[in-house]
Amino acid sequence: MCPLTFGEYMRISKKKDSPSTFRKLHWWLLHNGPTRHVMVETKNGKISFDSRDNCVGKHVFFKREYDVDKVQQLSDFLVESHYIDPHNPGLALNVGANIGLLATALKYFSVFDDIVAFEPVPSNYELLKKNVLQNGLDDSIDCVNLALSSADGEVEMELSEDNYGDHRVRRSDADGKYGESQRATVTVTMNRLDTFMEKRYASSKVGLVWMDIQGHEGDFFIGAKDIILKGKVPTVTEFWPYGMARSGMKQDAYSDLISSMYTHFYKYGDMKRFSVDQLGILFEEYAGPDVSTDIILVNENWAGNQT
Repeated sequence: MCPLTFGEYMRISKKKDSPSTFRKLHWWLLHNGPTRHVMVETKNGKISFDSRDNCVGKHVFFKREYDVDKVQQLSDFLVESHYIDPHNPGLALNVGANIGLLATALKYFSVFDDIVAFEPVPSNYELLKKNVLQNGLDDSIDCVNLALSSADGEVEMELSEDNYGDHRVRRSDADGKYGESQRATVTVTMNRLDTFMEKRYASSKVGLVWMDIQGHEGDFFIGAKDIILKGKVPTVTEFWPYGMARSGMKQDAYSDLISSMYTHFYKYGDMKRFSVDQLGILFEEYAGPDVSTDIILVNENWAGNQT
């Protein structure tokens, strides 16, 4: 695909409250120039990203923050609801850490001092490590180059050309809405979370799982069930039915799996509380390929029961 001229870019991106012409020009030159790492100061710290990343990288370049308000709101909510003990929060696990924006936000804007950040794709992992190091957080954020799934071994990841937060575990070669069948792939190591934690953090308490793995959540839960149930761990996760279907997880199987671990979920935004028996509502509301939300999964028996 040929890059847009600057004039074309300006015409399609002109909005009432859009960034200045200078910053748009700066982004256009960066994005269409030679591939490079760009570093900007943000609320998440000093963040480097790939100039070709037209989603997360572009957002950070223009907004100079990423999910800071969400992290603060949900962390506070789980503390106030007694699902997280602020005096002994344990580890926060950031699954699908990408380049470290969520991990740094958890460090700066939540009760968690120690985070384990999992990112399977080598190019993203390189930036994750870089961002942790350039913010002096290598003693607080453990970066792990690993995919978390339902088995131990290796798995193929398909790589998005322009959205580096949309690299996904490949479970289907069928044509998709985003040209998935044409994506380049890379083979990465995968583990069950239960396997990894037993080897590396056997004596550690897990206080939170925060996950964004592009539809592969069902496989993650299968491989993380022991850790979550024994630790009584609240879980923040993306809910994207299109991605789940591409990952081979059917609605009934996902709903049964969630019901075996949690009793309720909260939908991010209005924070309405639902029984997990009502997950079908979300599958209907977010049926399209380009719509998703975040949900907070909890078990009502865990509130005020953190050890």
